[in-house]
Amino acid sequence: VDVNTPELLSPVAAKKEKKVSCMFIPDGRVSVSAQIDRRGFCEGDEICINADFENTCSRIVVPKAAIVAKHTYLAGGQTKVFSQKLSCVRGNHIISGMS
Repeated sequence: VDVNTPELLSPVAAKKEKKVSCMFIPDGRVSVSAQIDRRGFCEGDEICINADFENTCSRIVVPKAAIVAKHTYLAGGQTKVFSQKLSCVRGNHIISGMS
């Protein structure tokens, strides 16, 4: 696969926010905004994940990230997709009020 195509060279970004509660009482929210510099990589390439976290709840949050390879096979008009976790990392604890 040629990873030098415009689609695979474009950056990928995502944001997610989760409201946290304790016994049905709102406790704040945790949000993350993450980005990688491109979509396509070759084996052995370094993948740098840039992420910003915000923790406004009273709990300590531990950020985690995983690189998942998704393989899509097409044969005879049928498609099969296999996912494989290649790597995962854990970050430092984020206490309440940190970003």
